[in-house]
Amino acid sequence: MVGADVEASLIAVLLEEIAPAGHRAQATGDAYFEEGEVAHGGAIVAALGAGVGVAEWREEFAEDGRSRCLVTGCIFAMWLGEKITDKGIGNGISILIMVGIIAGLPLSFAQEFASRVLESNGGLIMILIELVIWFVIILLSIMLVMAMRKIPVQYARRTASGEYEKNVFGARQFIPLKLNASGVMPIIFAQAIMFVPSAVASLSKSDWAQTIQATFSDIFGLWYNVVFAGLIIVFTYFYTAITVPTNKMADDLKRSGGFIPGIKPGTDTAEYLDRIMSQITLPGSMFLAGIAIFPAFAVKLFKAL
Repeated sequence: MVGADVEASLIAVLLEEIAPAGHRAQATGDAYFEEGEVAHGGAIVAALGAGVGVAEWREEFAEDGRSRCLVTGCIFAMWLGEKITDKGIGNGISILIMVGIIAGLPLSFAQEFASRVLESNGGLIMILIELVIWFVIILLSIMLVMAMRKIPVQYARRTASGEYEKNVFGARQFIPLKLNASGVMPIIFAQAIMFVPSAVASLSKSDWAQTIQATFSDIFGLWYNVVFAGLIIVFTYFYTAITVPTNKMADDLKRSGGFIPGIKPGTDTAEYLDRIMSQITLPGSMFLAGIAIFPAFAVKLFKAL
């Protein structure tokens, strides 16, 4: 149910960036509802929908009230995440997701050890290879998060009258443009979309619907991961385009007396920054998609070994 809060938060950000009223609220600081309130309300609605869906899917969930536990757990996760964020520890929901992943590692390691060593399925050598691959993926992920393109910026010096001196170079700085400015949001949103085809196809008994349901239910299948990777790349571009305001960056740079060497301030600067973001987002999105679908190919590979 933590995923419901993340997806609702993402939708709230998208609506704020896309809707004209959201732009006005950003500019004036006046809005009927805070972004967090919209996200929390959406998360509760999503949790209610999931609870009803699970109750319809499995009758025992409706009988013993487990569907209500889904909604209660979602609300508790949102409250706990907000408290963690308020304490300054970090993003609360992200920390809860990380803790959930780490909590499953000991059992996964134990199961993998039993499978490889006790059942003589590769032995310690295969476990060592898996650990090396695991650490390489972690290092590459850190490099992806830290990678950036530095755009040099020149600021002209001001005179005592407040005007800018001509032909005099001031402080030289740079604009950091991240290779992956969207973080893991495209993966989370793509995962939510990947459940839709299977759910819709399950309503029909035709052969093509059964084929679609089988294809999108196999998370290790080829076509599932091809579509999954494509959605991640698309959502990376989409999320980056609406969360990295190149027009606003160019306007702020112009008002502060800064400029990119060789680029005219204003519209040309905005187009230049947008072009650079499009160029560096492609390798970032492809690498992000590769990390997301790598487990499926790893499972197929290790099974073959």
